[in-house]
Amino acid sequence: MATPEAVGIIYYDFLTISSGNLIGLCGAGDRSQSLGTYKLVQGQMIYSEYCYDTEFHDATSTATFSTVTNDITFTAGQVWLSSVIDLGTTLSQIKVELGTLVGSVLIEISSDNKSTWQTVTADVLTTVSSSDGLGTFVRITENAAGAATIDLTLNSINVVTEPVVKITMVE
Repeated sequence: MATPEAVGIIYYDFLTISSGNLIGLCGAGDRSQSLGTYKLVQGQMIYSEYCYDTEFHDATSTATFSTVTNDITFTAGQVWLSSVIDLGTTLSQIKVELGTLVGSVLIEISSDNKSTWQTVTADVLTTVSSSDGLGTFVRITENAAGAATIDLTLNSINVVTEPVVKITMVE
């Protein structure tokens, strides 16, 4: 087992998360310091939310995040907020893609630990206006005074082809 001094950047992907092998990792440093997350980097800098588990779901969200139906459902004005999806990386660009969307939503990202929020357009690589490496989050809000749902994208034989939310990050 690695000592805290030997642990550096941890790279993982969805399969690692879904099998329950993650969180509570520490970075290089003095053993007298408390253990905590030093750096969190998504595999290949791509965060994919399949709604299979709640590892990156912030419990303060008002939208319904279902691990049973694998979707996020919104009524008027409801918000889904991720927990931190990247830590320790200063981002220059970001692209948010949604699975199958019914309804209307506002997509925002914060790459400065929720100090500022930046509106982004789905499927467009966007320059990040403020990034300090202290935490990247996504916030999705129903914005048409109605209802919205974001589902996994399935092909004609019901095989998942796209996650509910996919975020590509560029340093």
